[in-house]
Amino acid sequence: MIKLLYLLALLIGFNSNCQNKILYKFTDNRLLTIQNEKQGVIDTLNNIIIPFEYTHIEFRNDRFILTKDKKVGLFDINYQEILPVNYNKILARSNDRFIIRSYNRQEGLVNGNGNVFISMEYDYVGNIDGSDKFYIVKNKNGLNGIYDYNGNKILDEVYSFYTVDDEVIFAAKGDESFIIDLNDLNKTIQLESGTKLIYTVRHYSSTEKYYQIVLKDNFYGVLNFKNEFVIPLIYDEIKSSQNWEYFVLKKSDKYGIVKTDNTIVVPIIYDDILLHKSYVTLKSKGFKDSYFGYDSEN
Repeated sequence: MIKLLYLLALLIGFNSNCQNKILYKFTDNRLLTIQNEKQGVIDTLNNIIIPFEYTHIEFRNDRFILTKDKKVGLFDINYQEILPVNYNKILARSNDRFIIRSYNRQEGLVNGNGNVFISMEYDYVGNIDGSDKFYIVKNKNGLNGIYDYNGNKILDEVYSFYTVDDEVIFAAKGDESFIIDLNDLNKTIQLESGTKLIYTVRHYSSTEKYYQIVLKDNFYGVLNFKNEFVIPLIYDEIKSSQNWEYFVLKKSDKYGIVKTDNTIVVPIIYDDILLHKSYVTLKSKGFKDSYFGYDSEN
């Protein structure tokens, strides 16, 4: 009889372990667990902290982000509601901040207690890469502004942002163009009258340095954030390549490639240049295609 009870206890324990599979240890006393394909949270005494009714549970900034029926909410470590499970997205950022998005696609910013730092009225809210001090917003008219970490508005939504390098931004306001230093607005540089900013690709490389293509008096050049031309303002067109160190040039209906140190690495003699991830195809009428690899200089 004793052996039978022992075997029965083992069987119950085995079934219990099968039903409650521990997936991840959030803290010393909060364990992500799955039961019947639903996620929940238990403590080390097997007490249920968050019931098994969620499709996804994330733990960020000492808060739980819970997903149920494709809706998201925010809860504290004891399952006390901070934001109801009624949002389209909750994205954790550093410094106890969360970007939130409603189902009508409006975004805002709150902290871990649900206090509002940026009201949920913008088409876009996002922190600047490399900085948790500032947040970019975009209004319904497609114009950008800046808030700081504490929800103070630094720049009104009157700008179109182009290249952003940490806390310095190339921005246009009407017909005027600027280089704005968010840490010291007094250092803002207004570019020469008639200078137009041109979309410049960001490549998200760990070694990337940032530049801005500009157009003035029908000629293209490339500026750095010190307002210095790294590629002179003499070309009919300049476009980004698939590598941040190279730009495609056009002059007198011919194409070539230049590095950011202003070295011409492909002469401006080709009828067309086709961009690929790691190389370009050089095309000349009446000749076979030739190729240039971005790493061929190394």
